[in-house]
Amino acid sequence: MKCLHCGKEIKDNGLSYCDDCFLELEKHGMFKRESNKFCKICGRKLTDGDNIKRELCNKHYLQIKKYGFPLEDNRRTEIDLNEYEEYPKHYEMKLYDEFQEELEDKVLIDKDDYELIKDIRWDKNRSCVTAKINGKIVPLQNYILNTDEKINFVSQDILDCRRNNLYVKKKKEKKHKIKKNKDNKIRISFIGGSRDNVTGSSILFEYPKKDGTMGTFLVENGMIQGGTILEDYKSNSILAEHTPYEDIEFILLGHPHIDHVGLLPASISRGFKGNIYSTKESLAICEKLLLDTSYIHERNLEDINKGGKRYKPIFTESDTYMSINKFVSLPKHEKFQINEYITIELLDNSHCFGACQIVIYIRKPSNHVVKFLITSDLGNENSFEYQPFVDRNKLCNKTDVMVIEGTYGNRPSFSKKECKEERLDLIKEIKQVIDNKHRVLIPCFSFQRTQMCLSMLYENFKNVDLGDTMIVCDSKLSNEINNVFLNTLNNEDRESFKEVLSWDRLKCITSFKETEKIMKRKNQPLIVIASSGMCENGRSKYWCKDILPKKDDAIFFIGYCGKNTLGNRIQNENTKTITIDGISYPKRCKIKVYKTFSSHAQQIDLINYIKHINIGKMILIHHAEEDAKNILCEMANEELHRIGKSTKIIPVKKGTDVFVI
Repeated sequence: MKCLHCGKEIKDNGLSYCDDCFLELEKHGMFKRESNKFCKICGRKLTDGDNIKRELCNKHYLQIKKYGFPLEDNRRTEIDLNEYEEYPKHYEMKLYDEFQEELEDKVLIDKDDYELIKDIRWDKNRSCVTAKINGKIVPLQNYILNTDEKINFVSQDILDCRRNNLYVKKKKEKKHKIKKNKDNKIRISFIGGSRDNVTGSSILFEYPKKDGTMGTFLVENGMIQGGTILEDYKSNSILAEHTPYEDIEFILLGHPHIDHVGLLPASISRGFKGNIYSTKESLAICEKLLLDTSYIHERNLEDINKGGKRYKPIFTESDTYMSINKFVSLPKHEKFQINEYITIELLDNSHCFGACQIVIYIRKPSNHVVKFLITSDLGNENSFEYQPFVDRNKLCNKTDVMVIEGTYGNRPSFSKKECKEERLDLIKEIKQVIDNKHRVLIPCFSFQRTQMCLSMLYENFKNVDLGDTMIVCDSKLSNEINNVFLNTLNNEDRESFKEVLSWDRLKCITSFKETEKIMKRKNQPLIVIASSGMCENGRSKYWCKDILPKKDDAIFFIGYCGKNTLGNRIQNENTKTITIDGISYPKRCKIKVYKTFSSHAQQIDLINYIKHINIGKMILIHHAEEDAKNILCEMANEELHRIGKSTKIIPVKKGTDVFVI
């Protein structure tokens, strides 16, 4: 007998339909309608889901919509929807890499969810399947269950998105108890690493409400950095577990460096439900930096767990996407009321692109308003003119409490002359190396330092005959952030940076294969800007292996390297060999360290900032080593005394990390 719908010969099964048609009828209650029309590009018969009116299948309709024409060879493109294979109890979704080559990985979904997801393009991003929906990145498992909650996998297989493999983890009991409002006071608690160190900025505010309870919010939520992989993992695990995310109403951000934002994804699985407020620039940068941090965290955890250990991740890539979706961007220099008690204002900060200071107005139940100024990291005034696309620090005329960083509070400041001389020396040194047909590596942080370095090279070399020298920006993350700059800058700055990136001598590469090809070239002078800045990860680490043994090559450092990093070991004059990934490399290349490129306020900048603001109650110094905080406190007190001011200055440290206002 024949199937009543498709006409295919079948055995008499008592259903009158073949298995495929019966499944379709059972699921939808009707058959997919076919038209009498065919796609004018590929000739396929059109059905529901195609653009019958324009006589185009969905694939070619999307291609023409984006490109204006169908692509040759009928090849797959980044806009094509996923393809599915049907099985008796589930569907398998095919995934593709960035070159549109099919991956071996397949996503499993329930048949009942096929109609829900089939018209959306899904991609595998490292360890999570996501799609961009209404401007937000949404993990597949969250879309299926229609929830913002943290979702776990029973089998630990993130590609099995069938409902019986998904579950929402039960909330843990609160580990931090918020005190009730007994004294109508505001409490500031330095719960992050910035209390004792220069990383892990995380400040908890508790404020009184009319109903006798305490409201809570967080100013920044950064990672602790600078130790070994295991040390940093343990420190950040403790910080994440002891942060009362369930009670926190919202989070405020000063700028997107990881030591200020890196633990935001950890908030998701621990109960945080509120918004994250920042500038639009910080939002765009955070998306890239947090995803990269998630990848590094995953890789570091694999290294830690070698040998049978079972440390759990502090957060996952899915957490990262969900935290990014909580961002709300605010304009600078406009007051924004968050609730009846809290109003904030963002002020210019020259630390990096999009950075801001945060002014917080807290209205007590008595209607008395207390004003707080959180500087976050301040920019270096003497090197400001060399920092592209940042705004000069804006002074806040008056505040009750100031919370200020003290990173370089114990270091004599560099003058404008010294900043200028170092940049001239760097350009001269680079020119010498490439004139001799050799290579220069400049390890750079992907955000801000890379963009500054590219702009500096362009301004100094655009009209200079460099022969066949190639300038290479070798970092996938750096190039992603370059694109963020182009999409976010105002018109004038955008055109300026577009000119830099269009420089015919500059090659921006993302693939490791391209890195290997360029590295193998003989006798071609190269200037390589590669991340990470401390040579711990990324392409800079790989370039170090090749350049270190070469006598006439050079590595020039223009950024800070932590004491336990590869970059710091390379800079150490007493080391003759460097071990990287278990292999020793002789240190023969030229090495030079430039110290004036820092984007942190110098000692004199910090003191001037303190004395030019009318501060009513107290100044709290954090985000520095103890010695730096103490020296800055002493010098600032002397300067205030000299000009007739007597504001109390307190270096934050263990035992004095909670303040009541």
